[in-house]
Amino acid sequence: MPLIESDMVKRALIRINRLHDTLDRLNLIVIEKQDLIKWRGPGYRQQILYGQPGHDRVKELLARREPLMISRIGAVELTCLRHYLEKRRTRQTPYPRKIRTTMSNQAGFFPADDASLDAFAEMFLGHIASVDVMGVWFNQYENVVCNDHCPRAALVDLDCLEPFRFAHPWSSLLAGKTVLVVHPFEDSIRSQYREKRELLFADPEVLPEFELKTIKAVQSIGGASTGFATWFDAYRSMCDAIAAETFDICIVGAGAYGLPLASFVKQMGRPAVHLGGVTQVLFGIKGKRWEREYADSTMKLFNEHWVRPSAGETPVNKEKIERGCYW
Repeated sequence: MPLIESDMVKRALIRINRLHDTLDRLNLIVIEKQDLIKWRGPGYRQQILYGQPGHDRVKELLARREPLMISRIGAVELTCLRHYLEKRRTRQTPYPRKIRTTMSNQAGFFPADDASLDAFAEMFLGHIASVDVMGVWFNQYENVVCNDHCPRAALVDLDCLEPFRFAHPWSSLLAGKTVLVVHPFEDSIRSQYREKRELLFADPEVLPEFELKTIKAVQSIGGASTGFATWFDAYRSMCDAIAAETFDICIVGAGAYGLPLASFVKQMGRPAVHLGGVTQVLFGIKGKRWEREYADSTMKLFNEHWVRPSAGETPVNKEKIERGCYW
């Protein structure tokens, strides 16, 4: 049972991320999503849609078959953007070791020196301006980025991007299309779709029949060797691979590469859905994140036909990456 239940204390702790994280690990406080919505939600200038209405807005825009970018901002990338906007642009304050470490380990960015991180932040902010629908999850400073850098984007709760949570899912629109998926778990995605598509979800509309094409995303998290000199080189290689494909819509789950890749797809004149890590769930691939943090929701979708990423898709240092959250 959490020892701290006062709303006033919770609100203060939400502003002090490190202290909150420590108390959360010790089970001394539990801050629910509704707490974040209540205290951080008013900071967004745009209206935020929740639940089925938010999901239906995503589906409505995808149904138009126009160039479109649906995305989200990772928590690690957001922390980097905040430091850049608040401390680098004006005071040239070096990035602290924690940001450099998390950008390298969890976001897969390299090399994580000040000049490269500046270039990343500028590039990322430019791509954020192309977002049409932003899935928000109420991280600190997310409202500032949304207000200042994609003020015309429709805002929906992050859960609204996940089609398997809703009736009449947006993914039903994939039926009969050519769908390009960019993700590190290319082999597992292809195998699950080819062999078990109809067995993964109770609602057949979640994963309808379509022509699946895949590109194996560069996996640079955890300090993995990639064969590229910089993150930007790896990013450009994936842009080249995407440009060589013919497709109707692209779904992306590729770490810090994801949002810029989705922006590139939109520039090609195609719709892109940057689902992030949850892309693997759409293809019946388990991960510890959904067992630990979403045991009461997403994990309930699991059945005997779901699998974990293959051995070849599992790094030896997986526990270094958010306690092995994707495996």
